[in-house]
Amino acid sequence: VVYRYGLKSANDCPPRDPYDFSFYGVKDNRDKVLLDSVTGVEFDERYMWKYFEINNTEAFKVYFLDIIANWNLAKKGSWGSGTQLAEISLFEPISSAPEN
Repeated sequence: VVYRYGLKSANDCPPRDPYDFSFYGVKDNRDKVLLDSVTGVEFDERYMWKYFEINNTEAFKVYFLDIIANWNLAKKGSWGSGTQLAEISLFEPISSAPEN
């Protein structure tokens, strides 16, 4: 069960950073479940992590990041040279060790 995800900006070209996006879980029947919707994200540095907590109690086999706009599209009206990320990470809760 993913409860948080992280996006890491890439090495160059801040206009290619994701700016508005949605994060989905995908069920076995391929139905998408919206887990998070984010607007106006700005990375201050290259290789910078941004983390997003989500209220999710369901495990999915597939997760999907739908990038609606990159920085360039949001600020200048054009996708420019595309969108890039260095890394995406998914986090699940750590269960406590059983008591003896």
